[in-house]
Amino acid sequence: MASLDDCRPTVLVFAAALAMRVFGVAVTTATNLNTYSQADANGFSRAAAYIADGLQNGAYTPPPSLTNTYDTWGTFLAPFWLLPGPSRVYARLGMALLGALAVYNTYIIARKYGSQQAAVVAVVPLIFYPSVIFVQTTVLREVAVLLGLTAGARFLAVPSRRLPILVNYGIAGIFLWLSVVLRPDNLPVIGALLILAVVLNYHQVFIRWWIPYVALLPAMIGTVLAYPRITEIIRSLAETRRNRAEGRTVYLEHTFAETVVSATAFSWIGAVYFLFTPFPWMVEQISDMIVFIEALGNLVFAAFGIWGARTISKHNLTVGVVLSVGVVLTAVLYGLGTANVGTAVRHRQMLIWVIFILGGVGITEKMRFILGTEDETEQRVQSPSNTQ
Repeated sequence: MASLDDCRPTVLVFAAALAMRVFGVAVTTATNLNTYSQADANGFSRAAAYIADGLQNGAYTPPPSLTNTYDTWGTFLAPFWLLPGPSRVYARLGMALLGALAVYNTYIIARKYGSQQAAVVAVVPLIFYPSVIFVQTTVLREVAVLLGLTAGARFLAVPSRRLPILVNYGIAGIFLWLSVVLRPDNLPVIGALLILAVVLNYHQVFIRWWIPYVALLPAMIGTVLAYPRITEIIRSLAETRRNRAEGRTVYLEHTFAETVVSATAFSWIGAVYFLFTPFPWMVEQISDMIVFIEALGNLVFAAFGIWGARTISKHNLTVGVVLSVGVVLTAVLYGLGTANVGTAVRHRQMLIWVIFILGGVGITEKMRFILGTEDETEQRVQSPSNTQ
């Protein structure tokens, strides 16, 4: 069971994250400063209200002339519109709670595979970045996807000692399923990372039974058969990028990777823009400057994340490799389909928590080396009290 000393910082982190988001709800409700509460957020609100009206009449009726995205997320939001009073404020408070829980999950993972100091460093941007707070105090689906990803990772990487291991895996599966239902784009990345985790976790068994050699031919055949599907996905991402290539913060608006070769060439460029925009020449307004400072923070965490990935991999190869590969795969996937800063800021919140974990561990590791203090990572990884 976790000690009081372990619980106190965890509670403080959760309380700080929730307090900042409740403040964000107040700002979003009372002012027009939060631009993320418009456009798609208005559409989701209308869908939720329409579905709630149908439920009150004893029937589930999806809103007409809207995409499946609005139907699905509107269904999740509809219970808030069944309550009397300001339904959208209730929904925003609900999203604030989900965001605080995502911060809590991030803290638990970073503390397990780094140290308490690394965990605090990792969650500071998630708690205080204005863009994160504003997105997570609207009725957009990003915060629910983020909770699904962080909770899934938490129950796989830091299973609760109070629950059987299969129950932990089942809970992780439910949360990962939620993230896929709300954003199907995540399915290939999550599938690939789960396969990678199994291979790394049981690599001795695979090697002993010569499975890599036996599976080589089917893998090659599978790759050839999957090539048309891969091409189809790439073209779909290019079409998505074409549809998003508009607005004041658009970038590389004439670049659309529609083949495997062009997507491979553009992949690293799209990933860099996705993670670190706006660049200095893209700053035009005060709001751009705020997001630019955040992007610089992302860059710093990404740089230190190299050392963080190495440190985590030394103590748990599977976790270190899966987190690192997950960052690359997700950044490439979303980079191919993103064409403006606003969309990048919203969508990269589903990824940057991993960069913050790796960077938080890397920053504290470098500080430990400079100060000559003891490495706490080993004892944190092995300590039974470090699970929740």
